[in-house]
Amino acid sequence: MSFLTPLYLLGLAAISLPILFHLIRRNPRQERVFSSLMFLSPSPPRLTRRSRLDQLILLALRAAILVALAAAFARPLLRWLEQRTPDKRQGRHVALLVDTSASMRRDGVWEQVRRRLTETLDGLEPEDDVALFAFDNRLHPIVDWNDKTSLDHAARQSSVRRAAARLEPAWGRTALGTALAETAETLHAATDQQAARASCQIVLFSDLQRGADVTGLQTAIWPDDVSVAVLEVSPRRPGNASLQLLTDAAEDNAAEPRVRVSNAGDSLREQFTVHWSDATGQTMEGKSVPVLVPPGQSRVVRLARPEAKSDRLVLQGDESPFDNLFFAPIARKASDGVVYIGKDDASDAKGLLYYLQRALAETPLREVTVVAVPPDQPLELARHQPRLVVITEPVTTENRTGLQQYLQGGGTVFVVPASTDVATALADLTGATPQTTAASRAMGEYALLSDLDFSHPVLAALASPRYSDFTKIRFWRHARFADPENAGVRILARFDDGDPALWQQTTGKGRVLVLAGSWRPQDSQLALSSKFVPLLFGILEQGTPHGLSRTDYRVSDPVPLPTLPEGIVAAVTRPDLRVSRISADERQFSGTDQPGIYRLQADQDQQAFAVNIAARESDTMPMDVDQLEQLGVRVGNRPRPSQVAADWRRLRDRELEERQKAWHWLLAAALLLLAGEGWWAIRQAHAVAAREPAAPLLHLQVPEHLENGP
Repeated sequence: MSFLTPLYLLGLAAISLPILFHLIRRNPRQERVFSSLMFLSPSPPRLTRRSRLDQLILLALRAAILVALAAAFARPLLRWLEQRTPDKRQGRHVALLVDTSASMRRDGVWEQVRRRLTETLDGLEPEDDVALFAFDNRLHPIVDWNDKTSLDHAARQSSVRRAAARLEPAWGRTALGTALAETAETLHAATDQQAARASCQIVLFSDLQRGADVTGLQTAIWPDDVSVAVLEVSPRRPGNASLQLLTDAAEDNAAEPRVRVSNAGDSLREQFTVHWSDATGQTMEGKSVPVLVPPGQSRVVRLARPEAKSDRLVLQGDESPFDNLFFAPIARKASDGVVYIGKDDASDAKGLLYYLQRALAETPLREVTVVAVPPDQPLELARHQPRLVVITEPVTTENRTGLQQYLQGGGTVFVVPASTDVATALADLTGATPQTTAASRAMGEYALLSDLDFSHPVLAALASPRYSDFTKIRFWRHARFADPENAGVRILARFDDGDPALWQQTTGKGRVLVLAGSWRPQDSQLALSSKFVPLLFGILEQGTPHGLSRTDYRVSDPVPLPTLPEGIVAAVTRPDLRVSRISADERQFSGTDQPGIYRLQADQDQQAFAVNIAARESDTMPMDVDQLEQLGVRVGNRPRPSQVAADWRRLRDRELEERQKAWHWLLAAALLLLAGEGWWAIRQAHAVAAREPAAPLLHLQVPEHLENGP
């Protein structure tokens, strides 16, 4: 037998009260006072025997009443009446999610992570199934539920403990939202594979800095059975300062670039200095600039660049040095060539070449040379080595053969069919044949661009809502083409009547881009639009580059690699002097796992590019946990298996007690015993009264000194 509220069994101690009352000696019921004895000293009567229990039946009835009442309030239940299988405790699914972003490198943060990881692992129960994940800009499964090397829970917990001891913070940004959403999805999928769903718990170890990216939670649907326990860690000393180079592409080689110094709101310092340094850490004499930045604010200063070997900015005076370096090598000016095949005069404002030369004007980082070649003259592409070839007129058979070789080697050809002959000649390069010739539309009629593919690199610069509106560019004349059916064709834009307007076709290692309408003022408004220059530079970037298009990246950003000629071997030297070989078919370098200066070596050509910490990673002010709850995350602790089993047993006992209701019978028994006790007590009282004499007896005790006379 078990009891639902066993504390009421303490009421059984009340059984001692009837026994105590039965042992108390009773005084005579009546006392008579005699005047002649008033001068005698009182003396209690002698007891001839000790107190003993009498009326045992009455005592037993009263004790039984108390026992029945105490047992009724304790609410007994009989488990043996229920045929149940023994309880089997089901453990939790626990995912340990550790933040390894750059902000975790602050003083004292990682030591707290290690200590709390150990405490969490020590607090797990044998039935818990645990996995380990780390995240910075993306989620990294360390030991997950697909790990076949640890099938039982004890072995998996040992594996997680060993893997956790090897974890170290990296340099990436904090993609907190994406990491939480993917971990919850993995956890939910792991429990779906079981017949009975277990309790799901994510334990997050993070500094919860305000610069963390939580946008990944905005589109995620959080599972109802997954909760997150947040174990926040903090540095030994609050505050953080950071710096950034604010120059854009037009100012990369400026003599005094702009530098922004930001100070966190909880910082205890506001005096800093900024200077340029080289790879050896040597500070240029007389080039340090003091900066006063109050907590929670930022300041912008001009800092002269002393010499070419100074490739990094250094911030001094900050107690969190993880983001006190900003790498900025001097950008190399690129020189690109464009071959234009056409009959236009460069001074003709109604021609294509006039607007092409002005759109591809020289910039501080790029010098573009446009070479015009008549269509009936040899191209000599090997001598010009162009990055882009623009065709507006039909070419000779000899030039067509050279163009095909140029495409096979990885070149880019941009075809603008300004005449019927060019549209027909496209079949030699792309296989696309026009349906009709280019014809003028009726007065007031025009075509607009639609269905633009902004995911393609040609249009990627125009993808933002500020630049993606093409409704003001009208085409009065354009060539009509059927949809190209060749392999490797991608439609980038269409006219509003459904005809393809811009597409790209892969040929060998190269590509051919076709624009069905020209930019002559008599044909369209494209040349007069703000979209014209970004469009041409987007097409130019598709050509075979001689170097990197950018020199500034963030940690974990992929770096587009130039297309190398046949037989050229390339390699990237990292800041820690590790060398990564680049194969001929690689299009990007993904090994930017640490900040610093990287060097791309291709044959005899070397180009440096910088990789820095993401700017948001320096925003180290603590985030409010309520922000996660507002995005749908269920914050809280899941109960342990022992607690779940105890709660389940209590619920089951309550259900059993509700069905059996044994306390009803105990109360009924208590009432019956109470009635029996009353009846027996009355009966015994009458029996005692019948045995007592009619008048009270006088008990007189003579003092000892009078017993033998005076």
